Amino acid sequence: MAISGFVAVTASREADFAAFYQQNIGSLSRTLTAALDDPQVAQDAAQEAMARACERWDKIESYDNPVGWCYRVAMNWATSRWRKRKREVITDIMPMPAALDGPDFAVQDRLLIALRSLSTDQRSVIVLRLVEDWSINETAEALGIKPGTVQSRYARALARLREELGDFHD
Repeated sequence: MAISGFVAVTASREADFAAFYQQNIGSLSRTLTAALDDPQVAQDAAQEAMARACERWDKIESYDNPVGWCYRVAMNWATSRWRKRKREVITDIMPMPAALDGPDFAVQDRLLIALRSLSTDQRSVIVLRLVEDWSINETAEALGIKPGTVQSRYARALARLREELGDFHD
């Protein structure tokens, strides 16, 4: 009898994690893509974070923001991955693409260039606050920083985006 009860609990936890995964993998991948500006690394990081969450689901499911935990794990994994690449120069600011002008220059292109002007720390705050609509406290928890730091980074990032996009009226 004890074994069948264990199997039922395990199956229930697996089902809970499967539901969590299905509900969150898409938005986690999109958020990471916006923060990291590399869809493949973002997808790998999201999958790695979900695998780690699955291993620890008994603990993670009780967190106030398990998706925030996954985001933080994914960002840490991506950072670690980049540090291990010895042939690349790693900086906190993504390289700017070639300048684009004219009527064919889409809104998304302008926004991506503006986002690339932000540091990874600022970009993460912008993505979590504006794209994911997370609260200051949820963002702070996910990034492992204080709420005041979230507010400071958010304000500086918005100011930088306004500066970059100030003349844009389309």
